Amino acid sequence: MSRPPKIQGAHEATLVQIVESDPAATLEEIGGELFRRTGASAHEQTLVSTLRRKGIERFPSREAVVVETAERGPARFGYTDAHRRSGQVRADA
Repeated sequence: MSRPPKIQGAHEATLVQIVESDPAATLEEIGGELFRRTGASAHEQTLVSTLRRKGIERFPSREAVVVETAERGPARFGYTDAHRRSGQVRADA
């Protein structure tokens, strides 16, 4: 016998309404709205499991996620002219 789902009945229906009203909402936003409407709090994985049980599969939106990469300059090794002592020469060099 397994543990009963934390989100059931009316809370499940509310969760589905929240997701249907804003499909692009993050799990954090969905959980916050569920708590605001019902007072029930749940971990993000619980929300995902409940939605899957109801037949709703969420995927990341390509439009919602933008990854920017900076241009790479020349390789730097952490040793610059600022580290060198000017005018001094090692005797053993």
